[in-house]
Amino acid sequence: VFIYSSVFENLHDVPKTHYENMMYLKKLGFKINPNIRLCKDMKEGIQYLKDWDRARFDLDYATDGVVIKVNDISCQNELGFTSTFCIFQFETQSGNAKLDAVGIIDA
Repeated sequence: VFIYSSVFENLHDVPKTHYENMMYLKKLGFKINPNIRLCKDMKEGIQYLKDWDRARFDLDYATDGVVIKVNDISCQNELGFTSTFCIFQFETQSGNAKLDAVGIIDA
């Protein structure tokens, strides 16, 4: 099981981005997906999707897509929870699947 998000209350130095949040969780010892990537723009995000469309077959489990998230937490709060990510599904394959990779575009 991977941790994909958290909410910190009463923390002196609260992470300002989703990526910082994930790296903080990793530092605390939580298991985050090792395939997370911070993409600097949409072009890099699209390349990340293309890379994972091929690389997913090398995993020891099935995955059916990639989630791209808004990185800036203040933007996430302004947009609302369901507007802060976009799910890209790969061509359908039979069997069970789980989400594997999370890319973050810095907003």
